[in-house]
Amino acid sequence: MKTFQSTSRCKHILMAGMLAWGVLPGLAVPGTNDAAALAVTQQNVTLKGTVVDKKTGEPIIGANVVVKGTTNGVITDLDGNYILQAPVGSVLEISYIGYQSVEVSATARPQTIQLGEDTEVLEEVVVVGYGVQKKATVTGAVATVKGSDLKTTGNANITNTFAGKIPGVVATNRSGEPGNDASKIYIRGMGTLGDTNPLVVIDGVADPNNGLSNLERMNPNDIESINVLKDASAAIYGSQAANGVILVTTKRGSSGNDKPMVNYNGSVSLTQNTRVPDLMNAYEYMTYSDEIRKYKGEAPLYENIKEGYLDGTIDRLQYADTDWMDAVFRDVAPQTRHSLSINGGTDKVRYYVSGDYSYQEPMYENTEFNYNTFQVRSNIDAQVSKNLKIGVDLDGRKERRNMGIYDAYKIFWETTNAYPYLYDYYPNGLPGPGINQGNNPAILVSGKDTGYDKVDDYFVNSKFTFELKMPWITEGLSLSGYGAFNFHFRNEKYLIDTWDTYRYDANTKDYIKQTTNPEGGTIKLTQSHENSLSRTLHLKLNYDRTFGDHHVSAFVAYEQNKYDGEVFEAFRNYFLNSKLDYLSFGGDKEKTNSGSGYVSVRQNFFGRLNYTLLKFRK
Repeated sequence: MKTFQSTSRCKHILMAGMLAWGVLPGLAVPGTNDAAALAVTQQNVTLKGTVVDKKTGEPIIGANVVVKGTTNGVITDLDGNYILQAPVGSVLEISYIGYQSVEVSATARPQTIQLGEDTEVLEEVVVVGYGVQKKATVTGAVATVKGSDLKTTGNANITNTFAGKIPGVVATNRSGEPGNDASKIYIRGMGTLGDTNPLVVIDGVADPNNGLSNLERMNPNDIESINVLKDASAAIYGSQAANGVILVTTKRGSSGNDKPMVNYNGSVSLTQNTRVPDLMNAYEYMTYSDEIRKYKGEAPLYENIKEGYLDGTIDRLQYADTDWMDAVFRDVAPQTRHSLSINGGTDKVRYYVSGDYSYQEPMYENTEFNYNTFQVRSNIDAQVSKNLKIGVDLDGRKERRNMGIYDAYKIFWETTNAYPYLYDYYPNGLPGPGINQGNNPAILVSGKDTGYDKVDDYFVNSKFTFELKMPWITEGLSLSGYGAFNFHFRNEKYLIDTWDTYRYDANTKDYIKQTTNPEGGTIKLTQSHENSLSRTLHLKLNYDRTFGDHHVSAFVAYEQNKYDGEVFEAFRNYFLNSKLDYLSFGGDKEKTNSGSGYVSVRQNFFGRLNYTLLKFRK
């Protein structure tokens, strides 16, 4: 508003000056009353008012009162009152959770603004721990985001879509490397110096071990909603929910459709680095290096060399001028995702089946590295009888990481520390030497000769459910349960190869070949295998019934989980070449192998009681 007032004054002064000099002889000057009215309209005044419930007349505490189109706003106090500085005639937007928002025109006199209940919001069902509740009856801190809001960003990793969409959730991403690009999630900040990961519950199954990795790679088109439980709302999950709970609900089939609904979503997009540092060129590097040595009392190294960059006498075969950020990173990298789903059913059987494929490349130049996933999901519900319903949920995912011997952090370190007077590739195409041990960043990111780190992850998750209503005992009584079995298999093959680099000899005019690697010049292979299984059994006795104006819901439940797995790893050195990349072709010297296992178990007894007096919500 200050900008608008300042602009208006400038216009009035300019017009008055033009009239005085006769530039606008035909323009009439506004009358005194009109000018005063205009000034009042544009000037900030103190606006007062009260926001009340339309039905009861009671004040609404904490309602938002904002001048439309601005960030100028306040919230109402304990008596529903507000005081706001804004021009008379401004449009005020008033909103509060559970009420329909309204817009009113501000007046100089105190206003009473009435808000009516938003019945659709109040009746909306929210997923909570081990059940659902109407939004109007939820007393804990629960934040919700729809699945349709998550697939609009184009992020390959679901956790990267949380930032700014879920109140109280902080998502920080420290790497954009495909396959390792998950965000660190904090619910209402960091509560411990240890493990800060929240508990992830997918379709009612709590998985503290692989839940987060399953969430990261989920197909966003399969997600119906995500609810985040904070503080006391997460207490029903016990100590494993100390950092909060993320509840994920996937889509299910719908009945009543004559034909199945087929949906396809596809995208091809380009990613780029947020920003990259602007490194010094060769002349600047030599100049500053000599300056540092001067103040350290050391002799300069480049005093007779650096001036050659300015007068053109530099030996271009011996001294390059390489922009390593440009040599290693490209401007954009491609990624693509394609998803197909079928949704339908009858009154007896409903189904939702989907398949998804995604592919990503890193930001490296001329690279062979990539990351891809393929996953399928099937959710089937069957009404066996009037009182018995069963369900089968199956989903599987395969991830393939084709990466290099160094991670993105190491590549970035090598790139920013490489000397700009070294070549990435000489004019004749031979690769330059790198800083030491052949670590030329341009070679490291290509992946053609240096080796590889290939990781295959397989996830198979299954869930078998039932719900039995028991009206013959009492109305509203039911027994439900499920058995969930989550498998994870991981195979990794990590090979460090040898590669050739060249150093130019200015005396002989020859390129001296160096065959090496950071591991002493020998070819090494490490191979590992890990498999794990999580078994969860759940049984719940539920009661839900309405007596006149009184609604009672309660349940008691038992749950147990066992998670175990084993790891095997072997290593061999001194391979003759990297084509025979199998452990049996390595040397016996220095070979090693190891194995380990792990197991954890959990038992839970828990319950909940809810009572709602309905007449206050009518």
